[in-house]
Amino acid sequence: MLSEDKIKLMTELSLYEKKEHDAIFGINSFFKKDYVIKRLLESFVSYTFCYGLLLLIELLYSADGIINTVDVMLVIGVFYGYIIRYFVGLVVFELITLTVALSVFNRALRKKKVYQGKLKKLQKRYEFQAKSRELGGYR
Repeated sequence: MLSEDKIKLMTELSLYEKKEHDAIFGINSFFKKDYVIKRLLESFVSYTFCYGLLLLIELLYSADGIINTVDVMLVIGVFYGYIIRYFVGLVVFELITLTVALSVFNRALRKKKVYQGKLKKLQKRYEFQAKSRELGGYR
């Protein structure tokens, strides 16, 4: 038998599940460490690719100046500058990614706990109804 309480709870649960589906079930298949490492690897690849493209564009733009420069030490100094900028930018980018990934994972865990709490509440309603049927003799 359906009661108004259970219908409201099921509707609320369904709406919450629909709204937070990705957060609740997307994170569910990962441990925290695995999720963070995956995001860090993705950001490493993205940053390296973008930095490489920007470096290529800058090198093509200034190719005339580089070719006309006969001083090899100057070219090596510029190369070291690019490498240092790459690693400093990479560290900053990875720290930002780490912070964001941890906050996303923790937020998803909280949403999952809320969802599980609502499910437990609904399950207790069903158990209460089943026990009251047993005690009342209803079939």
